[in-house]
Amino acid sequence: MRKNYDKDSIRTTLSENVKRLREKAGLSQAELAEQANRTQNFIGYIENKKCGISDETLALLANALGAELVQFYTTASSLSNPQDEILSEYLDEYIKGLGKFLNKYRTQIIKEEVEKSRKAKNK
Repeated sequence: MRKNYDKDSIRTTLSENVKRLREKAGLSQAELAEQANRTQNFIGYIENKKCGISDETLALLANALGAELVQFYTTASSLSNPQDEILSEYLDEYIKGLGKFLNKYRTQIIKEEVEKSRKAKNK
């Protein structure tokens, strides 16, 4: 059965998904605000259903969160298979951990290269 939508239900879905996607990305409101060129208070207003979202803001949030627009409008009841969501969250966490490892490894390589360069200059 198709749900009847109104302004409040759409705002609720958007606000819940902004918060869910932000938390999934491991970002604080302040970090998301910085990446989306908005204020932390504004992100809080969105997540607490105190204001709507313009197309421009939605685009900035989607880019900052690496999300597809459809993810902002998807309701929990519309998920076809809750196990897909669990698997997706698990994979996101795995990829996030892998990214942290690679960043740490890259940082170590850079430090080693800088040290080699300093030693070569001092000879």
